[in-house]
Amino acid sequence: MVDSDQNTTSKVLKALDETNPNWRDMFASSPLDNSENLQFFIDLLTNHLLLNYIILYLLIMLLIILIIKLLVANSPEKKRNITARLEKIKKYPLGRFIAYVVENYVYAWVGSSNAWIFCLNISLIIFTSGCIYSIINIISFLLSIKG
Repeated sequence: MVDSDQNTTSKVLKALDETNPNWRDMFASSPLDNSENLQFFIDLLTNHLLLNYIILYLLIMLLIILIIKLLVANSPEKKRNITARLEKIKKYPLGRFIAYVVENYVYAWVGSSNAWIFCLNISLIIFTSGCIYSIINIISFLLSIKG
């Protein structure tokens, strides 16, 4: 079976050589075969991916801030509720330290959450603009290769 496949392949190659000796040079070459173009394209895609990771991080931070803002208001009863929940943690090793850090963290976010939400929204606008610019560069690069 293998011999017949090789035999058929060699017959096809011989027929191609007879009809057109330069048939191997007729394959389409990709514009990305040039290593400089390929490296530039990879750099553009890497920058775009990095910007998307930053945007994802900022969106997660915004979500965390909004959740804390909704769950913990400035009312004293909710603050007592957080303190009561953290009492369970205090019986573990380093529990007092963890409870202290979490309690102060939550109170800090409640007090300044509006400023952080504003800063995160501005950062998201800036990084989204960077992503749009990166996409425009990728499209213009691909159009320049095409024609």
